[in-house]
Amino acid sequence: MLVMETSQRAFCLLRAFLDSPFCLRCLLIQFLFLVNSVNIWIDHCVNRRGTLAIVFVIVPTVLLGMYLAPALQSYQITGPGLWELKRKQVPDAVIEPLHELRLKPYFFKFRLMSEVESRISDPALYKKYKKKIERQISGLAMPAIEYIFLAALAAYYGVLWFGTRKWFPDGKIS
Repeated sequence: MLVMETSQRAFCLLRAFLDSPFCLRCLLIQFLFLVNSVNIWIDHCVNRRGTLAIVFVIVPTVLLGMYLAPALQSYQITGPGLWELKRKQVPDAVIEPLHELRLKPYFFKFRLMSEVESRISDPALYKKYKKKIERQISGLAMPAIEYIFLAALAAYYGVLWFGTRKWFPDGKIS
């Protein structure tokens, strides 16, 4: 009964962790609740192992999951984005040069914005409407980003494994 309840709590904890990127605090609270409910005595070695697991396994996994997909996407200005600029009463002197950039993908957002800046003839108009133009830039998600995430995660774990074999050859963290 106690083992089943513990495994159910662990599964709920894992599901909550995977659903929300900002639940590290919740993870620690749930872990402490789990430890107190099972009445496990945690000694200094287990605390150190848990801290190392959080720092070297859980945190990098969450950071890779949150920041890898936005880092690997392309950016473009779309037709609906240009219509939205027109609806917000941005002058035609700003919108007309952007038609040439429509649907051209750029890997970095700043490169697209620098191209927009070079196309608009009046720098004062660009500065005035820069934020509105930037809001109309849409991101193109890279296909199969999950596989790239898994490959990056496997590479990180491989480096971590080789590093732990080097610094802890007997396999114990004491």
